[in-house]
Amino acid sequence: MTVMQIIGYANSGKTTLLCRLIERLVSAGCHVGTVKHDAHCREFDVPGKDSWRHRKSGAKKTAFVSAAGTAYFEEGEAALAEIINRMQDVDIVLVEGFKAAPYRKIAVLRNPGDERILHAADNVVAAAVWANNGQWDGLGVDTMFDIDAIEEMADYIAQTALRREAP
Repeated sequence: MTVMQIIGYANSGKTTLLCRLIERLVSAGCHVGTVKHDAHCREFDVPGKDSWRHRKSGAKKTAFVSAAGTAYFEEGEAALAEIINRMQDVDIVLVEGFKAAPYRKIAVLRNPGDERILHAADNVVAAAVWANNGQWDGLGVDTMFDIDAIEEMADYIAQTALRREAP
């Protein structure tokens, strides 16, 4: 399985990019899993609903199962490696966030100053940039994509998956 992280600052377009990559990779026949980190500690479930009530009653782990799907909630923050390990039936895991994790990363650069994330995170192998009018030149990133070059980015990720390279 290949893990690729999508990192960037708030409102840089990470989620939109990730969703577009999922669509492209799935249409190419890849089995994709995703993980999102929420640094703002928002609630996992809707207050007052059953799974929320289970957790608020003290359950450390809660699973919500229906014909539409299964959700698994666990109190506390799980390690990214543990979550990825649970996704053994996918080809590619796309991770949104977790800047400090050791996996390959594509940094989303939208606004002036966003390039500082390249120094805040290790293993950045590519950048997806908005409006490349020269402001992103010389960043020291081996591979740079326009934010709308979804097919090229998806191919880059898929080729990494085919090579089965370590992080």
